[in-house]
Amino acid sequence: MLISLQSCTNRKQRDIRKLSWYEIAADAKNKKVTVFVEEKSIPQWNSFYTLFKDSLTLKFSISVEFKGMEQGQINDSLKNLTTQDLVMCTGRNLENALNEQLLFGAFDKLMPYSKAEFSKSDTFRFSEGIATKGFAVPILSIKNDSLQPAFLAIPLKTKNQAASLVVLNAMLQAAEKAVLSPPNE
Repeated sequence: MLISLQSCTNRKQRDIRKLSWYEIAADAKNKKVTVFVEEKSIPQWNSFYTLFKDSLTLKFSISVEFKGMEQGQINDSLKNLTTQDLVMCTGRNLENALNEQLLFGAFDKLMPYSKAEFSKSDTFRFSEGIATKGFAVPILSIKNDSLQPAFLAIPLKTKNQAASLVVLNAMLQAAEKAVLSPPNE
């Protein structure tokens, strides 16, 4: 019995690129997703999280934790093959991560939100002039110092690919609502 329990906990992750959204959502349940973002943007991310936290918790029992780091530390974690779930990765940092094959993907068209959205706009395909190639998606309501959207990517060795995709889909939907909603008066 011990052997069977151990084999269940050490189960190899399925290739989510071959799964339906229903299967991805089922694999994502009861996970905690950790997101590496720039330290100075932590308040923005935590505020943004309130827009989709309840739906993630109710539908999937997923929680999200944002960890603040300097951009150099995020890059180092990628180079050291981090198993964290999502990382902020934009512009030249994204280009370097793509060139070094440090990111999981292409995943952009696996999410229901992106099937229509990513084909309509270059905003979703380029980060500071660098082609994302489907390995990163923009969160439009979070901007960096140069007022460009923050892009999130999935590290190659993450343990929670399915949960990362579900969280990204929720983020994209929440960001669209936040951008399109008129400000409160």
